Amino acid sequence: MPLPWKRASTPEPSLRRGLLCLPPLLLASALGLGPARLGPASQDAGPGSTAPEARIDDGRTSRLEDVSASACVGCHAPVLEEWRESAHALAWKDERYQKALSKVRREESCTGCHIPEPLSSSLPLAPGASTRTTRPRARDEHKQLGVSCSACHLAADGATVLGPFGLETDAHPTRRDPRFEVETASATCLPCHSTTIGPVIGVGKDFIASDQEGLGLSCTECHMPPIRRPIASDPEGQITYPERRGRSHRILGPRDPAFLRRAFSLEVEGTAQGSATLVVTNRAGHRVPGMTERRFVFRARLVDAHGTLLDEGELVLDTRAYLPVEGTRQLTLSGRGAARIEVDARHEATGLGRGGHVFLTDVLALD
Repeated sequence: MPLPWKRASTPEPSLRRGLLCLPPLLLASALGLGPARLGPASQDAGPGSTAPEARIDDGRTSRLEDVSASACVGCHAPVLEEWRESAHALAWKDERYQKALSKVRREESCTGCHIPEPLSSSLPLAPGASTRTTRPRARDEHKQLGVSCSACHLAADGATVLGPFGLETDAHPTRRDPRFEVETASATCLPCHSTTIGPVIGVGKDFIASDQEGLGLSCTECHMPPIRRPIASDPEGQITYPERRGRSHRILGPRDPAFLRRAFSLEVEGTAQGSATLVVTNRAGHRVPGMTERRFVFRARLVDAHGTLLDEGELVLDTRAYLPVEGTRQLTLSGRGAARIEVDARHEATGLGRGGHVFLTDVLALD
């Protein structure tokens, strides 16, 4: 049998050049977490690290079981294993989506983003493409695969596989494509993620309006963190492929607690005269939260050196009181002899149960 992959005939591009690169700034976004502002992603904890923090269970199907219709599963099993747990893989099968779809008059308002045709043919890349928000067309076959591999990687000719390197292989034609460069990577994401429909808020418009690309950032910098693993696999188990630098196809979002934590920074200001102000800043590349059914509740407790409670309060972020890009919210607490502010934050959304899920705890010492 022919080898699935040949050795590249040219040196691998520098990490600083393609989508698989790590830019000088590493932002992030929970619900989007804009590029380079967040700390390193949990999946980049060390060489070869592939064990992300457990995803929050919100009652929906969490893994696409049947991937037999995918032509990629035989030779790209490691990547498929990541993708099949993503919101992309489950975009069509998601129970809440199917329930909502049954009630809409014009299904085409939704289907183009949940079962898109290859974007290379539906939305050809052009100057200014990253600011364009026209949605892709829906495909008719293999709907169960949701936002499939072909949506991002299949060229308009229906045979060539697009990627950041264009490595030569006997398995199929390949081509390095501008969609996988940092400067234009978001052009693939923004047409769908700039759409406001149902409970979904088009946060991609915030990404555009705040000129995140002008800062050298892209959606993938946060939602697809750096990872090392083989990108190919031998269906017959005879060949072991080396680990390569890439990006996780698990597609991180607010159901990933560590990822969500990095969407916010906490600071204390004005600790004089018995008062202290907690400042919460949005470090994502778009507003948070990004869905009408979602909210984040920050609870702060002002205590003295012995742990005695002096004052407490809450900050709530929701659709009406959202945090814009780099936006801040403040909570002032008062109490003589205060030593620190203890903070926890809850993620509340459909399916998370009463009280939601605590994704952040921190202790901020006062000067």
